[in-house]
Amino acid sequence: MKRLAALFVLLLLGAGIWFSGSFRTTPTVTAVVAQPFPALPELASVPQPTILLTTWASWCGVCMAELPKKIAYAQANPQVALVAVNIDEQPAARTAALKKLNLPQAPNLYWLNDPSRTLAFGTLQGTGVPENYVLNAQRQLLIKQSGPVNLSYGAFAAALQAALAEPAN
Repeated sequence: MKRLAALFVLLLLGAGIWFSGSFRTTPTVTAVVAQPFPALPELASVPQPTILLTTWASWCGVCMAELPKKIAYAQANPQVALVAVNIDEQPAARTAALKKLNLPQAPNLYWLNDPSRTLAFGTLQGTGVPENYVLNAQRQLLIKQSGPVNLSYGAFAAALQAALAEPAN
């Protein structure tokens, strides 16, 4: 019985280590001052001066809880574009997740699919989901936060407000 219990503990520990690299529940903030951001063709046609870019997956509980809040923020702030990059390998998983959430559509919401994860983990150098970025009108990175974000207060919210306060091009 002790061996079975020890095996169970080892399996839980291994699963915890594996999952810790897949999604974040504790935020890690990287505050920057107008740092260059990769030139993404997907962002070239986005007219809003401020971009809130987030990576997400249907299997990430934090992502699924935050998407409605991020969409509500973008709807309340039409000068902000929400660019949501989905990393699900199966398109059906993304479609089912969005259907389950019953999210509204708005002209400042942009949905990108990244099933190969080259954008999320290659170009953007993400380490898990969610990863959140604020870009100003010059498409410079103001802040990157791994894990959950608060759009009302804290460093991430301050970066959003700073981007909104900047004059558009």
